[in-house]
Amino acid sequence: WGAGIDVVVTSGSDARFNTIYGNQAAWEQFFDARPKVFEVRVQLHDPYRDDHLPVSEEIVIEMPGFCGAGLAYVVFTQNH
Repeated sequence: WGAGIDVVVTSGSDARFNTIYGNQAAWEQFFDARPKVFEVRVQLHDPYRDDHLPVSEEIVIEMPGFCGAGLAYVVFTQNH
């Protein structure tokens, strides 16, 4: 994944974010205090399997590097 943050976040584990975003499966990831151009990759994995297989495609979010576009809001919709 290159230099950066390779972290697993359990959605819904922080009640503050669930309240802010109005969803019981919310999560938030802080990257830097200053805007910069970078790429974020997000993918859902099965938390109930020991091998945590992916259950979604990986999505790529391009962050443009300025304050007015410094927030990415991702909604995964279950379709099966």
